[in-house]
Amino acid sequence: MFTPSKRRLVRKSCMLTLEKLEDRVVPDGVPAPPPGQPPVAVNDDTSYNILQTSSPVNVLGNDLDGNPGATWDYSSLTVVTLPQHGFLSLDTSTGQFLYTPAYMAPPGLPPGSPPPPAQQDSFTYHVKNSLGMQSNTATVTLIPVGAPKEGYIVSFPDIAATRSLQPVVIDLLANDELRHIGRQFDYSSVKFDQFANDSLPRHGTVTFDPTNGAATYTPDFGYVGWDRFVYQVSTNVGGPDEPFPGEFFTNGDEVFVIIGMEPPRLQSDPLGGQMLVVDGSHGDDTIAIVPGDRRGEVKAILNGVTSPSFRPTGRIVVFGYGGNDSIVVSPSVRHTTWLVGGASNDLLMAGGGPALLLGNEGNDTLLGGLARDVLIGGAGQDSLTAAFAGDLLVGGSTRFDTQQSNLADLLSRWAHNGRKDSAHGLGHDKKTNRREALANADVIDDGKKDTLVSRRGADLVFAGVGDEVVQRRGADDWQSWHDRDAQWNKAKRRFGSYSLIESPTW
Repeated sequence: MFTPSKRRLVRKSCMLTLEKLEDRVVPDGVPAPPPGQPPVAVNDDTSYNILQTSSPVNVLGNDLDGNPGATWDYSSLTVVTLPQHGFLSLDTSTGQFLYTPAYMAPPGLPPGSPPPPAQQDSFTYHVKNSLGMQSNTATVTLIPVGAPKEGYIVSFPDIAATRSLQPVVIDLLANDELRHIGRQFDYSSVKFDQFANDSLPRHGTVTFDPTNGAATYTPDFGYVGWDRFVYQVSTNVGGPDEPFPGEFFTNGDEVFVIIGMEPPRLQSDPLGGQMLVVDGSHGDDTIAIVPGDRRGEVKAILNGVTSPSFRPTGRIVVFGYGGNDSIVVSPSVRHTTWLVGGASNDLLMAGGGPALLLGNEGNDTLLGGLARDVLIGGAGQDSLTAAFAGDLLVGGSTRFDTQQSNLADLLSRWAHNGRKDSAHGLGHDKKTNRREALANADVIDDGKKDTLVSRRGADLVFAGVGDEVVQRRGADDWQSWHDRDAQWNKAKRRFGSYSLIESPTW
């Protein structure tokens, strides 16, 4: 697993801030040398600002000289061992060194870029007094800190849990700390950033709300399992006149999200209303959606266990996941239903309301119901059979297959048109519907032989290379991807602009 470098910027609670370097006292147990003896240079533990090009380092503030009237010869300050992660310069008028981290040296960081992991550094020096007496060699340890003017951000990993199709709001700053200043985050100055590549969520999307420090993670359609992303938080803590524009970055921290399967339940539908969600398992499942106790209510029977009665105001969504699943909707159920197979061989059968059937991987059997349905076989050798009201059959997959809003629009256009038109009519509304039904959707043929059975003249069939189309009871409209130059171009003029791909792009 990819783990970004950690930048824990506060490592010792006893560190001294830059403003108090001159206030240090001689450590206990270090006596002043007697007159006539060389001065004593005392080791220093101090800090440098990770976002400044020049941090002052006063090494003489705690050094000792017992010779009356002697002063420090600033020009004699000599570095014996150079720092490994930065550069030093000497201000001979004050006796202060100026330390610059290597990444802040010209040309410096690109605007808005975070610094790399901060390194503790050190150097050694000796000095002479005005009498020409040279001190011993002392060590200066440089500890990296953020801008002490506002404090230090320390962030910690987060864990969140949700369920299929359910977004979750994660308060990223709830367990993060803004140390040494005794106040909360100023959210107006907080920015969230994601790293690239492996630190983006692989099975969902995430957005950040800078007004409250929260992230909203939305799992992909049909995904259960776990996901991970990495975020970084920064806040404007420095002044606009500083060499770096005052942004102080924390370490990059991980957020783990667990997307679990749960018993049948109602939950908010991003497409509107309250939807009934039924999760299968990764094994073989038998799922049926049947009428409930009262009019407008339904029940789910999952592997022989009957759920309470629900009254969804939105759609019914059933996921089979892994295993060979059988998902059947009663003809008496008039709700809009979405039936989604998994990676194995599934049976999906629509009921009495408009239905979207997605076979996904495996050799699936998809059966239309009593309303106008959309049947998308997906990858594998599938069998798609239209029913009685005019169905849309796709013998491959489409770019819409993981996009809820586009799938919903496709089903809505197809199903709504059925309420206007006669079963066999090809009137103006039906042409309009067909022209828009798959507009801008790429249809992908997996090269497997599918069987598509159309039962009425109102069906629209998209067959792939090598697919078998069986026409029954009427002159259905169907197109073969073999007939790209003639028949397919004619279909494009009748039904809209479609993009066809004869081979998968993955």
